[in-house]
Amino acid sequence: MKQKKTMLIMVVVLAVLLVLYGGLKAWNSHSDRQKKAKEDKEKVSLVDVKSLKSFAYESGGSKMSFTKENGEWVYDEDDGVRLNQSTIKSTGKEITGLTAVRKLSDPDEKSDYGLDSPDYTVTYAAKDGTKGTIQIGNAAGDNYYAMIEDSDAVYTISGTLVSDLVFDLSSLTENDTLPSISSGNLKKVEVTQNGKTTTYKKKRKSGPNWQADGEPSHLPSVQIIM
Repeated sequence: MKQKKTMLIMVVVLAVLLVLYGGLKAWNSHSDRQKKAKEDKEKVSLVDVKSLKSFAYESGGSKMSFTKENGEWVYDEDDGVRLNQSTIKSTGKEITGLTAVRKLSDPDEKSDYGLDSPDYTVTYAAKDGTKGTIQIGNAAGDNYYAMIEDSDAVYTISGTLVSDLVFDLSSLTENDTLPSISSGNLKKVEVTQNGKTTTYKKKRKSGPNWQADGEPSHLPSVQIIM
């Protein structure tokens, strides 16, 4: 009888624990939904365009600007530079999709946020003719303070856009891919030593046999012709 009573108490305790666990889980889920709803409510779209025609950004006297021509992004200072299109598109996407993490309800002076003399200035022009300027000031944790030109509102934005503002042109260009070289696709090898060039030609289409007009003692410079 005592054993049955103990088992009954254990079952009741387990049931109570399950109810408490379910209630706590539901409360946490509700709190998460409330938090997300609050964050979504505080988010404000700062740029309302779908497709960019051009954009530029500058900081500390350095400036990078790009224009889209025939579906390809071009570096304005030198249209012969082969840009990494996916990198430039990513920056453009950050601009068109820019939202505020939150809007400051009662902002202080611009200088308190570094917006009297912004660290970064981003300008853009959309295909529909819309133009805008984003001013970015001091860091605020992982975010940055920002303003839209001709507006007194102060926002915080994610640091993602700032991390995309690259001023090293070599980091934005396409790297050339060298062709694979093997004995099977070589036709001629030229070796230059002390101003004298020795030419090696393949004697037949297959096989390792080469014909040369001399054998240099060492090979300081080699030019391969395929």
